[in-house]
Amino acid sequence: MNAVDLQLQLRKELDAELRKHILEYWMTHAIDHEHGGFYGRVNRYNQPVENALKSAVLNTRILWTFAAAYRMIDNVKYRSVADDAFDYIDKRFWDKEYGGVYWLVNDTGQPYDRKKHIYSQAFALYGYSEYYRAAGYQNALERSIEIFNLMEKYCFDDENNGYHEVFNNAWNPLPDAKLNDEDIVVVKRSLNTHLHIIEAFTNLYRIWPDNILYNRLKMLIELFLGPIYDTKHHHLYQFFDEQWNVTDTVYSYGHDIEASWLLSDAATVLNDARLIAATDKLAEEIAYTTLIEGMDKVNGGLSNSGKDGEVVDTDKQWWVQAEAIVGFFDAYQKTGNEEFLNAAVQIWSFAKDKVKDHKYGDWFFKISQNGKPYLNEDKIGPWKCPYHTVRACIEVIRRTEHVLSPTG
Repeated sequence: MNAVDLQLQLRKELDAELRKHILEYWMTHAIDHEHGGFYGRVNRYNQPVENALKSAVLNTRILWTFAAAYRMIDNVKYRSVADDAFDYIDKRFWDKEYGGVYWLVNDTGQPYDRKKHIYSQAFALYGYSEYYRAAGYQNALERSIEIFNLMEKYCFDDENNGYHEVFNNAWNPLPDAKLNDEDIVVVKRSLNTHLHIIEAFTNLYRIWPDNILYNRLKMLIELFLGPIYDTKHHHLYQFFDEQWNVTDTVYSYGHDIEASWLLSDAATVLNDARLIAATDKLAEEIAYTTLIEGMDKVNGGLSNSGKDGEVVDTDKQWWVQAEAIVGFFDAYQKTGNEEFLNAAVQIWSFAKDKVKDHKYGDWFFKISQNGKPYLNEDKIGPWKCPYHTVRACIEVIRRTEHVLSPTG
């Protein structure tokens, strides 16, 4: 199959995956019809977990997902879910005294953990800004700008650049930027949080080209090109102290390949020729290294993490596969190297065969090296969401418009 046919086939299959499977699954199994919003957790068998807490990260990612789907497909069902997500976040997660979104509410929507993690603020901004792009709702733009201003007022580190990551509800800094139990306890700065700030700021700049926002987004890209990027081995460091000194050298193949295309996207939105050239170069370097090191040549798929040129975590998480599809496809578009196109196709083939749950729907949270799913993991949960998979589908569909036939 030639390159054009491969792209068209990938587009066709991901379009079907998006419309017929992923979005339908989340509309069917995620909505909490009793208490409003979305279930905090749903197990592999599509059973809601009783009294599960509801996270801002999941709810704001669902807002982004259905806003983005509606903007592309114009299906009133997607608009309805996006409307409900916006309303629930505004009523239950938004702190009406201090601004910003709480980290967790309980199953009935009462505040449970009022912490303000910049990670969740970034996803709120990402969701609000996409909702404005899709629906034109002025309150969503105002919320986006309000979160940006809060981050500027309380979180920006004037001395070292970047952002302090965790605060109490009144925006007083907390000592530990840990997101979950797997993170390093002493971390002060993280690739993960700052990558999603870039993602959010890029989307906001599309609808609100503010000068301060421009400078902050440019600064963040420079951080990734500077202390975050290992230019010798073509990986991104993950954890840092406040002065951006590296505190751990394990790298994430998923974050590497995700950042490769998000950084390029940000530079393009800024229309900065120097940054576009630099991020395009980074994208190619990272994609090639990820292809050589992280791809499982025997079992298929992209492994989770590595160190010193070797894979150290052979499990394959759903979001890593989704981001790899986009990252490799992006590298193919930038370089014309069909190795990258083939890698994107191979990752999708692996995902639809092994990662997708053909019995109960959606994708497994993760599978082992030999392709066995971890059945005790959430199907829906604080970290198990639809935005990576939906975005992968949308990006490939968007990026293949030019290869369609005139009657396509």
